[in-house]
Amino acid sequence: MTRYDGSEEGGVLMNDILKMEPHIILSLINTKLRDGDGDLDRLCDLYAVERRDLELLLQGIGYRYDEASGRFAAIILPTER
Repeated sequence: MTRYDGSEEGGVLMNDILKMEPHIILSLINTKLRDGDGDLDRLCDLYAVERRDLELLLQGIGYRYDEASGRFAAIILPTER
């Protein structure tokens, strides 16, 4: 059976990624993006995850994908003066 981490034994099943705690997903995805080429579409294809589902999940904890840096970063809201 193919696993998220690319191994045949152990690791996280691809179907279970979006069921994990969102902050763990954030850490996992940003690590994979940092260690790879920072291409979210390629990463989602590789691990059979819908990009939109991933983005919505991480937006729910205050993060968005930043194309320039190739990672998910905290959403900074302007403050009122």
